[in-house]
Amino acid sequence: MKLRVTPERTFRRATALLRTDPVSVRAGFSALIISTFAGLVAGVVLGSITGTLVSLPGLIVLAPAAIGLRGNVFGALASRLSTMTQLGDLRFSRRLSTSVGQNLASAAILSISCSFILAGIAKIVSEAFGVRNAISFSDFFVISIVGGLIPTAVVMLVTIYLAKLCVARKWDLDNVGAPLITATGDVVTIPSLVLATLLVRLGWVTPTISVLVSALAIASFAYGFFSRYATIKRIIRESLTVLIIGGSISILAGLTVQGRLDSLSRYPILIVLVPPLLSINGAIGSILSARISTKLHLGTVRADRFGFSPVSEDVTISYLLTVPIFFVLGIFCAAISSFGHLAGPGWFSVVAISVIAGVIATTFSNIVGYVTAVMTYRFGFDPDNFAVPAVTSVSDLIGAVVLMMTIGVLQI
Repeated sequence: MKLRVTPERTFRRATALLRTDPVSVRAGFSALIISTFAGLVAGVVLGSITGTLVSLPGLIVLAPAAIGLRGNVFGALASRLSTMTQLGDLRFSRRLSTSVGQNLASAAILSISCSFILAGIAKIVSEAFGVRNAISFSDFFVISIVGGLIPTAVVMLVTIYLAKLCVARKWDLDNVGAPLITATGDVVTIPSLVLATLLVRLGWVTPTISVLVSALAIASFAYGFFSRYATIKRIIRESLTVLIIGGSISILAGLTVQGRLDSLSRYPILIVLVPPLLSINGAIGSILSARISTKLHLGTVRADRFGFSPVSEDVTISYLLTVPIFFVLGIFCAAISSFGHLAGPGWFSVVAISVIAGVIATTFSNIVGYVTAVMTYRFGFDPDNFAVPAVTSVSDLIGAVVLMMTIGVLQI
């Protein structure tokens, strides 16, 4: 007799799974907590520069793509390193003759070259959608590329450290990689972008810097795309398209926020909410996608059809982990508003926005994570190169749209 899937039965099975695999659950939950606080730090920085966002139209359009790029590139790197660990092929070395060295080089090349491409797309999108007095191409290139150099180095070091730590502690890098790397990217990228804005609108200086850093990005891209090292060439060619598409989607997320920037500037605490909410959604979708990918390889989830029953426990766990986090996020944002001198609509409204927008966005992110995992597997692509960037970027757009809609519906 076929058992009917009910919410009560799914909940019981999910909580049982929490008890049977406490190490993985604790690691994933801890990573999400760290990601949340890191997102809050990034959000506070973003909320404190509301004046800069208003005075440099188009900057907020670029910001989600610039922030997400590091998570996408190095999240995929962590996934590849995890696969190499499981295959017993992980030997840490910076030499290009080694597999790890070529993976590190590929990540650096993608981070810098995609910063250049996404800057151009952000300018085109800003002009196409009528962002008034948008900053110039030179300004976009300087902010995106110069603002991406420090995060590239820092997030790479963190990724290597995590990989070594997971090997030493026998943790699963897939469970902690996406949230922690995304968190690091959030914390480091926004301050770097703010520092890079000091180099814009400086007469002939800005165009000169723009030419130099653009040449660096183009040269690095050419080296990677035509590299004599097979691994570098394969990663660059497989990853570039999905990173650009994903970054373009994140740019649309930034455009969504830009459209309400004038009203949001009245309540900067709502801008603070943006990075952690997008970060959590991207992490949840990526974790779910990774878990489902594993089940696809094991044959417990079928790629030729969609169904809720085989993944019901995974989806339920995502809610059990994230709903409390969104509530805590709202509380912390409200506290920051009260004690940090950032204007907000009040405690209840901030918490309500965080929980409502978070739950709705998580629902859509779960759907995206599931569909992406199944479709990637069905068409024979490497999930390490495709799933994380695709899910994270789409989750950015979902989170931004849902957040702005929630604010509008609550008439704040």
